[in-house]
Amino acid sequence: MNISYLGWSGFLLEGGDVRIAIDPHWSSWTSPGELPPWDLTPLDGIVLSHGHGDHAGDVPELLRLHPKAWLAVGPGLQGWASELGIGDRLHVLPLEIESEVEGVKLLLLPGEHVGEGMLAQGRKLVRYGLRRPISALELAKHAFEGERGGTHAVYVKLPDDSTVLHAAEVLHRHTPAALWRRQVEGLEPQTLLLGVEPGEERAAATLATAVNAGTIRTFSPHAVTRAHFGLRGDSVRWEDVERPLFATRAEQVETAAP
Repeated sequence: MNISYLGWSGFLLEGGDVRIAIDPHWSSWTSPGELPPWDLTPLDGIVLSHGHGDHAGDVPELLRLHPKAWLAVGPGLQGWASELGIGDRLHVLPLEIESEVEGVKLLLLPGEHVGEGMLAQGRKLVRYGLRRPISALELAKHAFEGERGGTHAVYVKLPDDSTVLHAAEVLHRHTPAALWRRQVEGLEPQTLLLGVEPGEERAAATLATAVNAGTIRTFSPHAVTRAHFGLRGDSVRWEDVERPLFATRAEQVETAAP
């Protein structure tokens, strides 16, 4: 499998002639059109871990650019996604039950959301709302619906049997260890994509040990991108994560079409 880090929590997975995007967001919160959505052609499908704007904000444009791509979401995003008018390209996935979409196996594991805090989340919502007010309100509403607020880790198995567990914003110090161990038992992904926030480093490393992954790629959904958007810099203590796990940082792709 080839894995490209798109920034924020976004990744492009390529394996078995299939290209899947998870949480593909990178456009600017500060200036409309400053960073337009990339053309990821060919793109077969999109999976969302949850509905915050920095995960789902670019999905409508991506679906327009890729009229054959499908979209997979959890129950909490069903209302918002139904309004996109993509018909049978929309797949609403049950929680903790493996589903298959056009040869791609998907599993959503619900968890508690962790992020920058309500003040920063509110600031981003306002910025996005100035550009797309209706979409921002819908995303804010649906992101908090569903079990545990509709935030999930995403397990993907591509047609070539390559596997990834994407844990962007669900692993933190308030996550019950017993619950997480039960959820990931038997998955054994080839790659764990581990999101880490400032102050959550040791908790993420501890919980990540429950995942029997071949490779661990760490990234920060918010901190790595703060400098680009004029917010706080990267303050994650990576040594508290990478050394005990023998993990490596996910390198962000700079070109327009990985």
